[in-house]
Amino acid sequence: MSGAGEKKDEGWFFIENGQWVGPVSSKDLERFEKAGRVKRSDVISRAAFGGNRKRFTDAVNSRSLKGSHRAKVISVDDTWLNYLIALPLALAFVDVIMRLAKFSYAASELVSVFLHILTFVLLAFNDIRELEDAGHSGATRHLRLWAFLVPPVYLYLRGSRTDRGVWPMLIWLVLTIGLQLFVV
Repeated sequence: MSGAGEKKDEGWFFIENGQWVGPVSSKDLERFEKAGRVKRSDVISRAAFGGNRKRFTDAVNSRSLKGSHRAKVISVDDTWLNYLIALPLALAFVDVIMRLAKFSYAASELVSVFLHILTFVLLAFNDIRELEDAGHSGATRHLRLWAFLVPPVYLYLRGSRTDRGVWPMLIWLVLTIGLQLFVV
């Protein structure tokens, strides 16, 4: 039993093998990190099933393991971002098929541009939804607009707002420019 002056550690939950585990104390969570059972990039929560999620490293840096809830949520699945980066490969494949099928150049270019815009916007909107579901709604401000206007700007903002840096944008640019030179 805790004394009247002691603040009780209500416990943390973390994901292990796809399942929420817990509650565990702050000290146990730190021990699990040292043992490799929890990584700094893992998502932890004060509530079972992911309520008030945050990245473990943010919780440690903001001292929220000791009871404060000031850490921001940053951890997010990058599946949709990876699809966005690989999109130029899929579109180059479509271009090659249309040229082999003897589509006129003007028609194939029109279809290619339309497919690129439509597919990028659909993938970007799924990526934005994933960010919002992970609790990273601050990073999604104005991203929908950039998804329609300029894909490299979307990828740059997405990367910089989620600690991925400029790599998503650079890889997309290299693939897009390189494949345009190769396919044309």
